[in-house]
Amino acid sequence: MSRKLNRKNPAADETSNSYEKKRSSYDAGRRSASKKKFLAAHQLGATTRQAARIAGVCRGTLYRWRNQDPEFALAWLQSRDKALEDLEILAFKRAIQGNDRLLMFLLKSHMPDTYNQRSNQPKPAGSKALNIADLVDKVREWI
Repeated sequence: MSRKLNRKNPAADETSNSYEKKRSSYDAGRRSASKKKFLAAHQLGATTRQAARIAGVCRGTLYRWRNQDPEFALAWLQSRDKALEDLEILAFKRAIQGNDRLLMFLLKSHMPDTYNQRSNQPKPAGSKALNIADLVDKVREWI
């Protein structure tokens, strides 16, 4: 985008350039603050839409930033991983406190070779599959 210089008043060009510099540094500061707000909300478990609203930007802007800024893209992934880790910890606590169905789901997802087998299939040699009722009792003894 080329600009025409004001040949009659060169000072006007300098003023508009300094305005653009001030504006771009302001925008960069605002963008940085919005990114930080988004990442903080996202890390606490907010969805992308909710975190975008908290940060005061639209989701499209966030995705554009993610595509253009590798550091922001990495921070976004890390915030999501932290939120999922917290969610997993909460699920484990609830499962141990007596939610047998949730406990079985977690065991199947983390140990599929042991817990995703059908009961009518023979177990592989050396399998360490435990009876789920025994496992639930053991876990409850630990707490």
